[in-house]
Amino acid sequence: EIPREEAARQRFRESTTDEERSRLPKYDDESDVGLMRALEQLRRPLCFDELVGYGFSPQEQSSSVTRTIFDGWSAAVSGHMMRGGRHFVEFEITCDGQSPFIHLGVVRPVSLTDGIDV
Repeated sequence: EIPREEAARQRFRESTTDEERSRLPKYDDESDVGLMRALEQLRRPLCFDELVGYGFSPQEQSSSVTRTIFDGWSAAVSGHMMRGGRHFVEFEITCDGQSPFIHLGVVRPVSLTDGIDV
């Protein structure tokens, strides 16, 4: 029987494309099983797991968010981890004669406790 780590390493090597490998650099402390989990996540469609705030309309697809009320704040949150490769986001802003005041941003996960004894 092949050990779990070796099986994950072989499966990764045999099943990934060059593009997938370029997007999944292996971290020094990462196991091969962890790398396979990252590959599985990469192959799933991007989705927003949580919608927080005001004015969201019902979503037809989880990879697109529509906000219909421009009063207050809101955020669309995804647990998808960006590891390597190129990333982009598209925003489409439409307004009905008013000049909206909009702040847009994309934030990557950070640890607020690294190096802090909690």
